[in-house]
Amino acid sequence: MLYGNIRGVDKPVSRLVIGTGLYPPPEVLDRFVAAGGTAFDSAFNHPGEIELGRWLARRPDRDRLVVLGKGGHPKRGPDGFGPSRVTPADLSDDLDESLERLSLRPIDLFVAHRDDPSADLEPIVECLDRFVRSGRARAVGVSNWSRDRLAEAGQIAARRGWAPLVLTSPQFSAAVAREPEFPGSLSASGPDRRAEREWYEEQGIALWGWSSLACGYLAGELAADSPYAEIRRQLWRRCYDTEDNRARLAFIEELARRRGASPAQIAIAYVLSSHANTWAVITCSSPARLDEDVAALAIRLSADEIARIERPDQ
Repeated sequence: MLYGNIRGVDKPVSRLVIGTGLYPPPEVLDRFVAAGGTAFDSAFNHPGEIELGRWLARRPDRDRLVVLGKGGHPKRGPDGFGPSRVTPADLSDDLDESLERLSLRPIDLFVAHRDDPSADLEPIVECLDRFVRSGRARAVGVSNWSRDRLAEAGQIAARRGWAPLVLTSPQFSAAVAREPEFPGSLSASGPDRRAEREWYEEQGIALWGWSSLACGYLAGELAADSPYAEIRRQLWRRCYDTEDNRARLAFIEELARRRGASPAQIAIAYVLSSHANTWAVITCSSPARLDEDVAALAIRLSADEIARIERPDQ
């Protein structure tokens, strides 16, 4: 297992992270911990958060595990997502609900799940600081915020002496989405975002990349009976099935053959080899698939291989 350090979290954080957007079976979670995994990605609006809490309650070693929670996501209604909930009141309500579901206090990391660029930043940053000072969160950050908004929020925190924003969670994978997977989500993928990723590294901000396999696009065809297979294929077609990404995938498959690996392993290795401060969030539905993903941690890609994946036409 590979580990990294995140400011404010005083325990090793595995750089492979299990996400609960689609809740993995308990046997997968147990196997992940047995392999040395410590990090879990949850959210107030994730279907699996309640089940994750039940699983954590059965773990005698849960104090060494690291849980990231998210709040402030707009609620989904019959006509799509509702209005912005990036407010101190909504963030606080969501955090308290997550703490109860997960039976945790404090949660290791808590992030604002979406941004509202029209919202005044100071009350939001102050609210995140209160979570740390009140012992409800060890550290705070953001998810799906632009670099400029994060930089401005960080300046406010430093000027006021408030808790720093230590983590950002955009979509990050070897494939570049032509449109967001979800409304309001942002990506740090692709060569055009390299300077942004380097800025996070320079600032000591962890990049916690969700959908590191591009919703399964980089893992190959899904079995017909795979959970949510058709929904994922629709996302592939809408977001990732482009000429550039087909070329990227072709090179990843070629590299996988040369390395004796799978395309999914190369795709995970790309995320973790690109920068020292990156984390790869995956979803996993079977122990066998988890073993394959964990094996990716032994693969380190060279700068030339990373460049070829990012720009397969060169």
